[in-house]
Amino acid sequence: HLIALRQRQFFIRDSLKLIPKDNFLDQSGRTSLLINSVLISLSYYGWALPTTLQIEDNKSYIATYMLTSASGFLIPYFLSKNSFIPSGATLLGTFGATAGIFHGMLLSSIIAPKNSNSNFNYTTGIGMGVSLAEGIGGYILAKEAGISEGKSFVLATGSTFGFGVGLSIAEILDVVKNDSNGKNTSAFVLGGSALGYFAGNILANQHKYSLGDGLILANFGVVGTLIPIAITNALVDSKNENYIKPIFTSS
Repeated sequence: HLIALRQRQFFIRDSLKLIPKDNFLDQSGRTSLLINSVLISLSYYGWALPTTLQIEDNKSYIATYMLTSASGFLIPYFLSKNSFIPSGATLLGTFGATAGIFHGMLLSSIIAPKNSNSNFNYTTGIGMGVSLAEGIGGYILAKEAGISEGKSFVLATGSTFGFGVGLSIAEILDVVKNDSNGKNTSAFVLGGSALGYFAGNILANQHKYSLGDGLILANFGVVGTLIPIAITNALVDSKNENYIKPIFTSS
């Protein structure tokens, strides 16, 4: 019996070797794709769409919210069924959809008409549009280019820290202080996020990053931000109006 079992194991192993790797359907990112899509739909798309459309009737508003939220699960569920869904594509697509909300809101501040009083419907609409564009674009890019989960995380980390870098530069140059409508500050933050993405790409191409490597990189970035803040906080008089500048510079 042991000999027969051993022979069966060798037969299964040798049979699997004959199957081309391309025939294995990688759906490692499908579960995360569905979960993240539902969460983003429930937390933003669901109310952003009826708000953008200026739906005031409560019943219609709730119906639109429920339909949009349900679509956040049903559409990716059927589209991803029996499809190649790598985890790297899911991660970069999810980051694009999430960061795209903020990118869109910043963009709406920049392109808003001069006489506009930052219309909330306008802002949520641009945020939703950019979020969908970056989410779908990031997913397709990572999938077609074969970007790994680790590299996707490094790209996301670079873009996220870029938000802070852009805001820091704007603060140091007194852009924030003299920016009455927020257009210039938004441009700095948006530009910083874009530069952070490209910096992350350069960094990711220097080494084959695993997801764990990316997490360590992000943690060191956070520590490298918090330590200078603590030191500056201890050494600089908080009553000084320029107190915030050393913090941004050192971070």
